[in-house]
Amino acid sequence: MRTIGTVTHLQIQRGSLKHGDKPTRIYDPTPLLSVRTLNVTPDGALGASPDGRETWIVDVHHRAHPSTKNDDGLHGISLGFTSHYMAMQERFGDRLEVGCAGENIIATAERRFTYEELANGVTARSGCDSRCSRWRTHAGRSRDGHSEKQSSRKS
Repeated sequence: MRTIGTVTHLQIQRGSLKHGDKPTRIYDPTPLLSVRTLNVTPDGALGASPDGRETWIVDVHHRAHPSTKNDDGLHGISLGFTSHYMAMQERFGDRLEVGCAGENIIATAERRFTYEELANGVTARSGCDSRCSRWRTHAGRSRDGHSEKQSSRKS
């Protein structure tokens, strides 16, 4: 096993980030919520309530969310890398904030990764104990053929 990055940010997406119809559709990051703890299940992600209560907030990609974007069960969690965001910021400017695409897990990484490099899955390992979680990867493709983001479901 090799380290490809360090998890530096966790978040959930409480609702859709895009509203309206093309060509006047708008992007609104308001549904994104940073969380201290992410509970990953085969159906998707749950974020610990930021108010400290023992409640979980359902991510829009969780199959139990009333407006789920994960009907097929293959896109319950997503992973992004700071190195990919740095490349996007070089092209589109600093207005692109890390995590703005709604990934649940952001890892700080020194380099960019191709889908093929992660196709066999990734493992998230806690630094304080031996617990780990493994995910299979399923990637969408952008119009130019590059990998958009690695979405995965716990296996």
